[in-house]
Amino acid sequence: MTAIKSHDKIIREEANISMWLDSYNDIFSDFDPRQYANRTLSDDFLKAAKKEALEMKTGDYQMRFLIPNKLRNIKSETVIKKRLRQHFSAKHESHLRRKNSTVKQGAAFIFAGTMLMFVSAALAYLNKNFWITFFGVVMEPAGWFSFWEGLNLVIFKSKVEVPDIEFYSKMSRCTIVFNSY
Repeated sequence: MTAIKSHDKIIREEANISMWLDSYNDIFSDFDPRQYANRTLSDDFLKAAKKEALEMKTGDYQMRFLIPNKLRNIKSETVIKKRLRQHFSAKHESHLRRKNSTVKQGAAFIFAGTMLMFVSAALAYLNKNFWITFFGVVMEPAGWFSFWEGLNLVIFKSKVEVPDIEFYSKMSRCTIVFNSY
C-alpha cells in the first residue's frame, strides 16, 4: 500500500497540474452531448485548472490526468488533447485580442481628448466671439474626459485580461499526459 501511495505522490508532484478523473467526461460539460473533438469544457475543470495554474512556476508546463486503467482509450486521449489545445489556444488569442482592442480604444480616446483640449485652448486664445468661446468651454471638459477615460482604458481596463492571457498561454503550451491509477 505504501508503494502505491509513494507512486501516486510522485505522479502528482511531477506534473504542474494533476487531476484525478473518474472518466474522460469529467473534463467536459455535462450538458454538451457532442463528441470529444467539439465538446465544451467543464466550468469546474477550468476553475480547478486555473486554481492550480496560479501556483505553476515558469518553464515547461505539464497537465497530467489520472484515470482508471480500465477506462483508458488512447484514441480518445489523442482527441481530447487536441480539443484542449484548440480550446486553450483560441481562448488565449481571444483574450489577447480583447486586451489589444482595449489599448487601441484607449489610445484613440487619449488622442481625441488631447485634440479637443488643443482646439479648446486655441479657440480661447485666438477668438473673442461669445459663441466660439462658449464652444471652446464645452469642448474643454469633453477633452479632459476623453483623455482620462483613455488613460483608464490603457492602464487599468486592459490589465483585466492579463490573468486570463497568462493562464491560457500556459495551458496552450503545456504538455498533456494521461496516466492510469
